[in-house]
Amino acid sequence: MKRVIGSTALLSSLLLAGGDIVPTVEPIDVEEIEVKIKEITTDKNWFIGGSIGYIGLDVSQEPLNNIATNFIPENEGISYGIELGFNYSNNIFYTINYDYLDLDQAFMQNITASINYKINGFYAGVVAGMSSFEWDEAPTPTPIYEDTSDEFIYGVKLGYDYPINDNLIVYAQYQFLQTEHLTDITSGDNKSEILYENINHSTIGIKYQF
Repeated sequence: MKRVIGSTALLSSLLLAGGDIVPTVEPIDVEEIEVKIKEITTDKNWFIGGSIGYIGLDVSQEPLNNIATNFIPENEGISYGIELGFNYSNNIFYTINYDYLDLDQAFMQNITASINYKINGFYAGVVAGMSSFEWDEAPTPTPIYEDTSDEFIYGVKLGYDYPINDNLIVYAQYQFLQTEHLTDITSGDNKSEILYENINHSTIGIKYQF
C-alpha cells in the first residue's frame, strides 16, 4: 500500500513540475487555415476580358527593287482582342486569346493560349498558338503573290492587374511574339519576298471576374 501511494505521489509531482509526459496541444487557428485555403483557391475562378492596343512589326522585302510594289508595307497598326481566363490559384492563371491586328493594307488574326504567374499584381507568362495573315490590298499591280499565310506563333508577355472591385480589373500588358509571315511574289523570272515578323504588342484592357 505504501508503494502504491509513493508511486502516485511521484507521478503527481512530475505532472505538476511540467514534465514531458503529457504533451501540450496548441489551439487551432481558424483564421490561419482560411488564409491558406484562399492561397490555393479563389472564389472568382473565371474571367473574360477585352483590350485595345498598338502593334509594331519588323517588315522587309528582298530583293527590295526586284519587283515594283503598290505601297511600302506597313509595320505599325492597331489591335483588338478578347480573352477567356481561368484563375488556377492566387498566383497562376491561364488564358485563351483572340487578337485582330489591323495593318491597313493587311491584317493578322492570332489565336493563342498562355500560362502566367502573378505576384502583387504583376505577372509574366508564355504564349503559343496560331497566326493568320491576309492582304487587304494587292501588294503588286500584276505579279502573282500568295494572298494568305498561316504560321505558328509564340512568345512572352508582361503585365500588371489593377483591381477596381471584386469583379472588375483593368490591366496593361506587353507581348513579344515571334512568327514569320512570308509572301512570295513572282513576275516572270523575277521573284521577291515580303516578310512580316517579330510582333511587339502593347495593350490596355479590362477583365470581369465571375
